[in-house]
Amino acid sequence: MNWQMGGEQWAARWGGTEVQWQQMILPRIGPYLSSAQCILELGGGMGRLSRYLEAHCDQLWITEISQRCYAQLEVTFGSSQKVQPMLTDGICLRQIPARSLDLVFSVFSLVHADLKTLEAALREIRPRLSADGIVFIHHSNAAALAGGDPEVDRKLARYRALSVSAGNFRSTALQAGFLCISQEVFGWDRDNLRSDCFSTLTLPGSKWAKPLDIRHNRYFCADAVAAACRKYPQPLY
Repeated sequence: MNWQMGGEQWAARWGGTEVQWQQMILPRIGPYLSSAQCILELGGGMGRLSRYLEAHCDQLWITEISQRCYAQLEVTFGSSQKVQPMLTDGICLRQIPARSLDLVFSVFSLVHADLKTLEAALREIRPRLSADGIVFIHHSNAAALAGGDPEVDRKLARYRALSVSAGNFRSTALQAGFLCISQEVFGWDRDNLRSDCFSTLTLPGSKWAKPLDIRHNRYFCADAVAAACRKYPQPLY
C-alpha cells in the first residue's frame, strides 16, 4: 500500500480529510460519539482519522498490522495520555478489557478483508463491547456484484474482497452475537457499481437496538464531488 501521502489520497475527492470527516463520517457516527468514552479504531493507518476520534473520547485504542504505520502512530500520539496504538495481527485484541468499548470504528482498512477475517474480528470484538456499544465497519459488497461481467470481477478483485457482501456480513454478524441495525450500500468509485457497505452493529438489548434499515445510496460519489466543490469553488487544475 502506498503511504507517501499518509492516506490523504482516499480523501482527495472530498476535498481533504477534514471535509471527508465532516461530510462523510460524522453524519453517520455522530449519534454514537456523545456516549463513547472508549473507542477502538481498527486499522488506523497513520492516524488520518484517529485525531478526530481522539477529540470525542477519553480513551482511544488503535490497531495496526503495518510496522511503518504503527511507528508513525507512536510518533503522532506519543504524548497523548489517552491514545494507545497496538501492533497486532489485525484480529487479536487481548489487551483491551472486557465490556469496555463504546464504539468500534473502521473506515477504509477492512474493505480488503475476506469474510473469515471479518468473522474472526467480530468474535474478538464481541466480549469487549459495552452493553450499548456500537460497531461501525466499512467493508466490501463485491460478492453481491461478482460473477456477471468478467471485467467488473477483475476490477473488483483489485480493491475489494470478493467473498463479502452486505448480506453475508449481516449473517456473519448475527452468528457472532450482534444485531445489525443499519447498512448503507454504495459505490466508492462510481455510483452505479455499489462495491462498498457501511454496517452498524450493536448487541441485543442495547439502547440502540432497532429493526434493520438498509439504504442503497445512489449518490455517494456525487456527494463527494459536491463536498469538494464547496471547499474549492473554482475548478481544480
